[in-house]
Amino acid sequence: MTIEIKPGFDTDKVITFPTKGNEAFAYHQSKLNIHFALSNEDVNGVVINNSYVRDGDNLIYTHSLSLEDALLSKPIQVRTLDGRNINLSLDETITPQTTHVISGEGMPRKTNSKERGDLKIRFNIKFPLNLAVANKDAIIDVLK
Repeated sequence: MTIEIKPGFDTDKVITFPTKGNEAFAYHQSKLNIHFALSNEDVNGVVINNSYVRDGDNLIYTHSLSLEDALLSKPIQVRTLDGRNINLSLDETITPQTTHVISGEGMPRKTNSKERGDLKIRFNIKFPLNLAVANKDAIIDVLK
């Protein structure tokens, strides 16, 4: 049996074969249901991390960075699901509410596999756990 997996299949997709299930002697043949699940396994040499979440045809990627990198708007690199690297330089201060959208870098659309959804990049800023009082005062002075 050959099963064709089309671009854009989601985890709620179920393929059913009406008579390919239980084939025991003297029993009625049952349905064979194939369910899809996401995996973080190595796919074609690319380890898929769990920073991606699917939202329909769009992908949401959460990028973690330090408070310093966020304040300096340091360039970031995003590894796509197909193994490419996207370099991204934002000309704004990055906050936890910042979302950057890259059109056409999401999942293939179910209706037309040549079109793709968007890649939405969100930011998880890691704040330092310990700061000396002098450093806190310096940061407050700069932010005023």
